[in-house]
Amino acid sequence: MDAGKVEAQAADEPASRAYHRSFGMRIAQLRKDRAMTQAELASRLGVSQQTVFAYEAGERRVRINFLPMLTEIFRISADELLGITQPKQRPQDCVSARLAHHVDTLQRLSAADSRFVIRLAQAMALRGS
Repeated sequence: MDAGKVEAQAADEPASRAYHRSFGMRIAQLRKDRAMTQAELASRLGVSQQTVFAYEAGERRVRINFLPMLTEIFRISADELLGITQPKQRPQDCVSARLAHHVDTLQRLSAADSRFVIRLAQAMALRGS
């Protein structure tokens, strides 16, 4: 590597660290806004809670293949996730993270299984009334 490239990389490091710290803080805020724990986010991403902590602290870079997953989990655009535009307040933001996770799970079921689960929940609700 030539000296010019090394100097350019060294100059970019503080800016890069600042960006990743800012991105981590954005992820933490989005997670908290949805009443989601680090452990819940970690489970959805398939990583450890410690990894989510490192992302949020800016100590570790978020893998690029997680960006689509994060936009889906937080229900925001990539521009909003990356800080290009401000996240908009959406009606689903009022739904708890746990309920949103259950809805996502229900949507992944087959139509027959989904109907079964809904009927079961309705029957249990009637029994409890």
